[in-house]
Amino acid sequence: MKKTFCALLLAGIVLAAFSLEKKDFDKIVDFSLDIKGISKIVQDPRFVPAVHNRAVVFDGSVANILVMDSGPEEFLAEIEVAGGEWEAADSVSLFRVFVYVLGPQFAQRIDGPAADIRRSARLLITGIIDSVFTDETDGKNYAVILAHHIRVIP
Repeated sequence: MKKTFCALLLAGIVLAAFSLEKKDFDKIVDFSLDIKGISKIVQDPRFVPAVHNRAVVFDGSVANILVMDSGPEEFLAEIEVAGGEWEAADSVSLFRVFVYVLGPQFAQRIDGPAADIRRSARLLITGIIDSVFTDETDGKNYAVILAHHIRVIP
């Protein structure tokens, strides 16, 4: 049953994707940004999330999870997602974003007995940059992303 559903869903996505022209698809999804790119663009004080209204697709590792409302219908959690890269043999740059998940589709995946979204898990995330959070301790800006879909990367 699960495989049949996945096959039908994939077929629907493929048909929908082929019905869109590449330029139309690029208006909806921004594949040019990864976690590093997202982290960098929100440092610009002129960045306005409403202007960048395309979905972003990026990967990173779960650094922290904060469940704000554990009710299954009103479920709300903040996932701190981090990524990094070596700059030199002895230097690493860290990039962070805050991903908010809303609704019952995420409740069991984060707070249930078979939770697959947990600390240190590697994730592929699709969402929209909703706002920018400025951390008063370090003065840096961090993207706040509303997740549409999350896939755990094994």
